[in-house]
Amino acid sequence: MMHSKFPDIAEKIGLEAGTFGFPSHDRDDRLFEYRLCEESEVSEIKAEEKTAEKADEEMIQQLREMFRHSYDRTLSETPSKLSVTQISKKFTETEDYDFKLKRPAFLSEKGMLTGAERGTAIHTFFQYCSFENAAENPEDEVDRLTEKGFLTRAQADSISIKKVLAFFHSGLYERICRSKNVQREKKFTVAAANLAIFDSVFDRLRNSDGMIKGIIDLMFEEDDGIVIVDYKSDRFTNEEQLRQRYEKQLEIYKAAIELTTGKKVKGLLLYSIEMRKEIIIL
Repeated sequence: MMHSKFPDIAEKIGLEAGTFGFPSHDRDDRLFEYRLCEESEVSEIKAEEKTAEKADEEMIQQLREMFRHSYDRTLSETPSKLSVTQISKKFTETEDYDFKLKRPAFLSEKGMLTGAERGTAIHTFFQYCSFENAAENPEDEVDRLTEKGFLTRAQADSISIKKVLAFFHSGLYERICRSKNVQREKKFTVAAANLAIFDSVFDRLRNSDGMIKGIIDLMFEEDDGIVIVDYKSDRFTNEEQLRQRYEKQLEIYKAAIELTTGKKVKGLLLYSIEMRKEIIIL
């Protein structure tokens, strides 16, 4: 028997009062109308179904392509200004570079310096020293730079006088002395897209507005072109390792100087302070 709470609902959906759940005799038979189709109509229906299936497959393929799309994030992920060191590291696949914080200055004042801090000390010496004074008396020049505040006492004590003298007794220093145009700590900032360097890293930078900045330790001019020199204090390494590690850095220097001066760079040299010799890159 139909539940007493649902008489109105039963009447609306056409159910008999005594047989809840079965159709009433007053139902609308049009809900169950049908007719037999001709064979030609059946073929047309099947063709339409096939067309619909094909369209669905095309849509699925389009969706798959959309999901597989990879956005080029070069511009959004590339800093607006890069250093030459940052870029050259991209070419060294065998090294894991991590950016560690420097020790506080008060710790460097006490005890032994780290290898990196000793390298910084010798670079600072070559950056600020008077070549003439250092060639004559390197000990006095170290003391002078310490008194002026360019070097800390710990840095001054870490500098090897023998290694300093090796540079000033080298054939490279003789060439520097003969040059009429010597520049130290040459700074530059150039647009990456303007450098005449063609490789995978610069291909990504070429369409950006990124700028490249760098500092060249020393460059001097001879009759047939400019020579770029970069001091290196790396320890426990050999010539080939230094070439592989810094070749790209010097190539960027070359492109930047030729762009900004309009002059030819004929030579690229590394000067290994540890090995006390120059290493030719170009």
